[in-house]
Amino acid sequence: GSKHWSEQWSGAVEISSYVLLALLSGDEVTKKDLELSSNIISWVIKRQNPWGGFYSTQETVVAVHALFKYARATYHGKRDVTLTVHSGLIGYQTRFHVDDSNRLLLQRAPLPDELGTYIITATGTGCVYVQGHLKYHTHPAESFQHFTLKVTTEPDHCTAEAQRSFEIHATV
Repeated sequence: GSKHWSEQWSGAVEISSYVLLALLSGDEVTKKDLELSSNIISWVIKRQNPWGGFYSTQETVVAVHALFKYARATYHGKRDVTLTVHSGLIGYQTRFHVDDSNRLLLQRAPLPDELGTYIITATGTGCVYVQGHLKYHTHPAESFQHFTLKVTTEPDHCTAEAQRSFEIHATV
């Protein structure tokens, strides 16, 4: 879990990103460095806005540099990942494919307006970043039922098998 970077203040993303850069800039990045970096990365990306930026331009520049360094340090060989997003209740399904030819391409698809459980299955080799974004500009009607979003992974802990294939469950 989080350690010293768990507090939220205006410079936290920038400072955490500098810590990442320090961890990943040595002559030899150790497994322990990558494990600690993974926890920091998890914290940093939760603070991204829907367009990939952060609170300030300075935070964005340093964080993106750190994210790039982390991606480079964890890259091993060829990327070939297929993501399938589906909901059996409403019959929705869409797929995304990420390989070396489109690894920097933003791929997105709108979800239906219906509430339900959406499952994201990732298969293949490589690392991809999945982000969900809910955008609205009007106040709901008084009779509107509010919703909650619950995200889990299966399995819930990283195992050798989970490094090859795992599911992300999003319940709305």
